[in-house]
Amino acid sequence: MTNPSLTHLRARIQPSREHDDPYSYWLIRRVSIHVTMCLAQTVISPNQVTVAAILLGIAAGLLWSVGTNAAFAVGGVLYQLVFVLDRTDGELARYKQMVSRKGHLIDLLGHYLMDITMIIGAAIGLSPALGVLPLYVGLCALLFHLGDELLRDLLYRVLAGAETPMSSERISRNLSLHWRQVKSIWRDIAWFLSSYPGFFSVMLVATIIDAAPASHWTRFLWFSAWAGLVAIKFFVRLRRLLQVGLDG
Repeated sequence: MTNPSLTHLRARIQPSREHDDPYSYWLIRRVSIHVTMCLAQTVISPNQVTVAAILLGIAAGLLWSVGTNAAFAVGGVLYQLVFVLDRTDGELARYKQMVSRKGHLIDLLGHYLMDITMIIGAAIGLSPALGVLPLYVGLCALLFHLGDELLRDLLYRVLAGAETPMSSERISRNLSLHWRQVKSIWRDIAWFLSSYPGFFSVMLVATIIDAAPASHWTRFLWFSAWAGLVAIKFFVRLRRLLQVGLDG
């Protein structure tokens, strides 16, 4: 049975199922809540957890740049830990009532740093075996992914600073990769695969597949596919930005 106190804590400091992505809600949050409970009894602050996640993410990206299957595998596991801490810092901030703009800024900048390291690390790590092609794929992935992130943050500022501010739920709908005509399960899969958690999770699986034949092609094919997904996501977000601008 579920611990009643744990259930109460989850209801208090974690988003509901409707306002969280499935990967976080069903997997990562099940782990992060235990980490949050442990840290809640210490003097560790949410910002310190955020910085630890950033440093761990950069270390994982550097490991990927080494290029070996073992380095990719360890880096992939580290990225899973990063995502747990990425959820823990927000939960801890709500629990300790330490939510702040400074914390949000650190988290935002940290994501940019980790994403850059992650993409560059994958490109460099695959290039010794596959030549310059992974570097070109990495450049495209980096431009479209960072472009999408910037569009998201700019759109958030536009909507949040409007004369008639939107609710957080409506802002999330405007920021999400969402098509009304697509079934929810396929929308969730599209979100996951085009996100950075999807990238490093599938990269970990691809590394395991590549391990037996000592190949790099599964990782490269996924790297290329992810670059295509983030390009699509960028143009969907750009279209949404234009629609919101015209509607406003």
